[in-house]
Amino acid sequence: MPPQTVAKSLEYFKHQYHCHTFFFVDNSLNARPGYVEELCDEIIKRRLNIQWMDSGCVKGMGKDTLLKMREAGCIRIVWGLESGSKRILKFINKPTSLENASKVFHLANEAGIWNGVEILVGMPTETDHEFDETLDFLKDHKDVLDEIWANPYYLNAVSKMYLEPDRYGIQNIKRVNMGLTKEKGMNRASVAEFDEKSGLKWHDKEKQIAQRLSSVNQLKFSLSLDPGFDLYDYAQHLLSWCYKNFNSKTEIRKAYREFILKLKNG
Repeated sequence: MPPQTVAKSLEYFKHQYHCHTFFFVDNSLNARPGYVEELCDEIIKRRLNIQWMDSGCVKGMGKDTLLKMREAGCIRIVWGLESGSKRILKFINKPTSLENASKVFHLANEAGIWNGVEILVGMPTETDHEFDETLDFLKDHKDVLDEIWANPYYLNAVSKMYLEPDRYGIQNIKRVNMGLTKEKGMNRASVAEFDEKSGLKWHDKEKQIAQRLSSVNQLKFSLSLDPGFDLYDYAQHLLSWCYKNFNSKTEIRKAYREFILKLKNG
């Protein structure tokens, strides 16, 4: 959707329904070069004075863009990193580097944007060492990250890995139609079981994925980087409230974590 159309729609919803905070649902706000800058320019030009949250890729993000996003009302971005292993990022053809991700995380934090990061655990051929690299990367960035989203890997029936199994080291694929269910913390529409060619059979791979997911979850709790998934209906409203009532990122983070803890404890 063109940036002008998005901004016009936001303006309509704000005045018609008195909405001041918007949660965008897409794969990546900055998938097209220049799009996020154009959208921010439109929001600023219209003086919408709104808050918004989205997901994004670190590729192409710089200091000026992040500052403009914050000026336009961006309060939260969830970055799709997937792994802290260079080999895995290359394996899945992720268009970024760990060095660039680190730089963007720091710049976004300095701009006052809430930093979320998504991690996929248990990808085909991922070794113990590569998984540990991901944990170490998260630990190294605990001061500039605000939440960690850990997702178990699943083989989608329309994915490149499913269509080109030899390239990704998997075999014995068995399609499993699970319907739209919430299992193991995720929605799965149509997935497949598989064996690794030089690694684990599916029975053991499934156990590995569960164990690694548990490890990331333990880490995010220990680092106070839990996104409050069990309180998701409240968490985004709370974050918006914190940004409206506190000035600095430090104050916002402190207040948010205190309130999340109170909600969890009843």
